[in-house]
Amino acid sequence: MITLNKEQVIRLHQKLLQATGGLDGIRDEGLLDSSLQSPFQTFDGAELYPSTATKIARTAYSLVCNHPFSDGNKRTGRFSV
Repeated sequence: MITLNKEQVIRLHQKLLQATGGLDGIRDEGLLDSSLQSPFQTFDGAELYPSTATKIARTAYSLVCNHPFSDGNKRTGRFSV
């Protein structure tokens, strides 16, 4: 499975803001890390998001809801999938 790393998501966010406008910057780097790691959570040895589709959905959801960026969280979440 190919995943976006933190630097790629930050570049995506910057490109989206250049194209559509908005305030650039990371509001909380810990929330960004959490958003990118949440699809790979396990419980009792089992993956919480076992399929690729659920991992993608969880990443987008986390980017939107955690608000790691100052602006453009929904746009970044939508285009990260």
